[in-house]
Amino acid sequence: MKTIKIFILFLIVLSIQNSFPQNLNVQNLIGKQLKDVISKYGNPVHQDNSIPSMICLFYKSPTMVFVADETSVYQAEITKEYLTEDARKNELDELIAGSLKDGFKSDTLSNNKIVLTKPGIKTEIDIINLNEKNLFEIKVKAIRHD
Repeated sequence: MKTIKIFILFLIVLSIQNSFPQNLNVQNLIGKQLKDVISKYGNPVHQDNSIPSMICLFYKSPTMVFVADETSVYQAEITKEYLTEDARKNELDELIAGSLKDGFKSDTLSNNKIVLTKPGIKTEIDIINLNEKNLFEIKVKAIRHD
């Protein structure tokens, strides 16, 4: 019975980990309140509010950082690693398709760099092969711009 409970817990954790393609869409939180970030991702593992014009929320898995001033989030970053290139490609495709649907325009700079823009938001996507770890990675950085 205990083994079945552990197995079920393992399946739940695995399904949760694989069901967050929206996590890469951190650009959707630019201009939102920090409470919106916390509502979506839960409490951060660390929060630095020592400088009111640069309040930072840090999340661990996947690694995310949100920076806000007194009014709203002005920078958001996420770094996520994948065990397979196919898993990374699927999530990258979902990120780009969702962004285009949300009004972003895409500019592919190279095989490893994509820039998505819409008025007020610039998002840079870096596609990285971590050969020494045999992992695949996506880094997304979104900033508010005028």
